[in-house]
Amino acid sequence: MDTILYYIGIPLGYLMKLCWMLFDNYGVAIILFTLATKLVLLPLSVWIHKNSIQMIKIQPDINFLKANHYGDMDTIAEEQAKLFKKHNYHPMLSLIPLAAQIILLLGVVQIIYHPLDYLFGIDPAHIAEMAKLCGVDTATSSYQLALIEAIKNGALDGFDSSVIPLIKSFDGNFLGFNLSTVPSS
Repeated sequence: MDTILYYIGIPLGYLMKLCWMLFDNYGVAIILFTLATKLVLLPLSVWIHKNSIQMIKIQPDINFLKANHYGDMDTIAEEQAKLFKKHNYHPMLSLIPLAAQIILLLGVVQIIYHPLDYLFGIDPAHIAEMAKLCGVDTATSSYQLALIEAIKNGALDGFDSSVIPLIKSFDGNFLGFNLSTVPSS
């Protein structure tokens, strides 16, 4: 599943990186990214709403069928399929935006939890090395956020890397909340 999420995150990561580069604020970048994805999904949503309107228009005919052929499920199904075809209604069409939204949501979570991969473009082996030096558990889904906090707190001050100043300059604050803070139990 992580591999699939990684590849979903690549194109979304480029969009998120563009949003982050525009404002240099993680919170604003997430909001702008969300608006951009909603804009992409808008034509799909309009298409789905038109399909829903078709269903509302043919609902009286379906109710009439059910009343006339009460108990005969096969006839009702056949006649309902004919109605759907006649009015160009697709009953499974409403699942498409749901699937697209789930994929986008999973991609967004992947990007938010892995800013070192998607925003900074740091090699995963380098990230793992820094996490090991900081004592950050890489088994957790939000280990990159914990690594950012550890680096900001000076955990790798003696580490020779060009990415350390870049990571230290990462602004995860938005409206008084630090978005890179990982809740602990």
